[in-house]
Amino acid sequence: MRCLFEDREGNIWAATDGGLDRFRDLPTVTISTREGLSQNTVGSVFASSDGGVWIGTAGGLNRVQDGRITIYSKRDGLGSDGIMAIFEERAGRLWVHSLAGLAYSDRGRFHQLRDPLAPNIRVITANKWSITDVLCASLFRSLPHLPTQ
Repeated sequence: MRCLFEDREGNIWAATDGGLDRFRDLPTVTISTREGLSQNTVGSVFASSDGGVWIGTAGGLNRVQDGRITIYSKRDGLGSDGIMAIFEERAGRLWVHSLAGLAYSDRGRFHQLRDPLAPNIRVITANKWSITDVLCASLFRSLPHLPTQ
């Protein structure tokens, strides 16, 4: 298991090398390449405010919404198809860390952040005291602070 996440409806999502498992009562639902996921090795998962579930794999960023899977990749503006972390700020902008660094969404496209610290980011979260800041944690350097406005 690579990570766990609980969404607002109480579903527990487990990212594994065999896909994404959803636990809520019984039975367990698995989302994998059989259902349309870009790749079975899931490294990150995030439930967005609109009810969608974002899944990061080595093969791209996947969005599950209303039973359909949409795949985003380098051709959609991501720096790499290897997705490490996903976060949505309060204003609704999605932040994605890939093997090539950090990107954010704007009107359905992703834009790479040109920052020397971006490739080292491993975790994306928010400053609970500010509605306009996104914080990123790095394994190797100091904590980048990205104002979102």
